Order: sequence, then C-alpha cells, then structure tokens
Amino acid sequence: MNNLESSYQEPEKLFVINKLKTERDIIELVKNDIEMVKILKIVRELDLSDCRIWAWFIRNKIWDYIHWYGPKTTNPDIDICYFWF
Repeated sequence: MNNLESSYQEPEKLFVINKLKTERDIIELVKNDIEMVKILKIVRELDLSDCRIWAWFIRNKIWDYIHWYGPKTTNPDIDICYFWF
C-alpha cells in the first residue's frame, strides 16, 4: 500500500471530521446525548467544590461520531476525580 492509499478517507467521513472544529462543536455534540447530559447533571448535583470527569467520557463520544459507530461505545465506568485539599 502506498502513501496515497493509506491516507485515503471517504469523503463523507472527512465531512464529519470537519464538523468538529471548535470547542462549541464538541459541546453541542455532548448536549445532544441524553445519557451524557444526565451524567453531567448528576455530577453537578453532587455540588463538589472541585471535580472533573476524566477524558474518556468525551473521547468515546467523539470517536463514535467520527467513525459513524451505530450503537455508541459503552462507558462501563465514569471516572470522576475530586480534589479535596
């Protein structure tokens, strides 16, 4: 396989990748996922002074979107880090 063949992407997929250019694009993608919004609301309701949801939460959503996966990748656990000091 030459370099041209290995770098080829279907035009439709390039269109999808190009739609995620800004932070706002990613926020909109997450806002349209009912399960993700529910998890974010639960974390907010914990009312922790300083906490984070680790990156896999967002990474899986973007991966599925770019690669057109039908059923979304399940998150067997959601990692939340709380800084208490």
